[in-house]
Amino acid sequence: EESLLRQTIPTMSISLATALLFVVTITSSFLSTSVRVTAFNIVVPCRRHADTRLALSSLATPTIMTPDATITTPDTRISALRKASKTLSVGIDIQPSADLTTTSELETLSMNLRKSGASALYTRSITVLEAVLEEQAAAVGTFPGPLPVVYTGSDIERAIAAGASSCVLPWGASIPSCESEISPMYRVNSSSDVEALYATGARAFVISDSPEAESAILSVPDDSVSVLEVDSMQDNQAEVERAQSLRSSSGLSSVLLRGACVGDGEDLEYAAFAISALTKKKSKTFNMSGLTASTNGHGGGVASLCARTWLRRQNRI
Repeated sequence: EESLLRQTIPTMSISLATALLFVVTITSSFLSTSVRVTAFNIVVPCRRHADTRLALSSLATPTIMTPDATITTPDTRISALRKASKTLSVGIDIQPSADLTTTSELETLSMNLRKSGASALYTRSITVLEAVLEEQAAAVGTFPGPLPVVYTGSDIERAIAAGASSCVLPWGASIPSCESEISPMYRVNSSSDVEALYATGARAFVISDSPEAESAILSVPDDSVSVLEVDSMQDNQAEVERAQSLRSSSGLSSVLLRGACVGDGEDLEYAAFAISALTKKKSKTFNMSGLTASTNGHGGGVASLCARTWLRRQNRI
């Protein structure tokens, strides 16, 4: 009996191993026909031509192949605009200005916006983009680390060559042919826009502030990023109330403050106020954490604890 048992056990082991190998082979074959994940595909926008910016592109971006579409998930720093804590992330728009033209001014502004708690920087200017990318690259290995820098203008090829983290595209537009890919963000106005673009593989949406904004945000799936674009310095800080309301009602991921920085003495004051008001459960009164506009070379002022009326807005009227 012992002799028979010794002969049987190896046979059973071989049979079991063969069965397991068969199951694994069938499972792998099935998976390969439905979903293929390239876990080590680093998606960067032609950054081989910008050595100093390679440090910003060291994060892997998986590409998922399905029968219906090729889905390139957003750069992990863009995906991070959707915070697990459900708090809003804040993007600051830097607009080109006659008062904000030198590289040193732009780099100082970029550094201070990062230290103020911004989650992303946006610009429509290639000049601003290049200077800000250069400064953010220098922050690799420090805290806070480099921010994604998103291009919102029309010269997409130059932005990609410069190393933009992403580009905001209008409906129907696409990224030009390039040696490598970039994960774009798309401007949308309605839930139908979101649904149509999502079906083509889009996973990041910049939503215009309109009566349809709430339904558009609600239609953004959980694996995607929703960014509400609002004007900065509105009366009674209405941009803060609007973004917080949409975060509570529809799960808004992020807010983009259009025209937040234009090169005047209120750039950092306003950015610090807005970031604090949008990310913390506290009064919307103007409250600074030590940064003043003097840090960007345009003069400054003393932080106030009362609701602020911005001089920039008064000058527009």
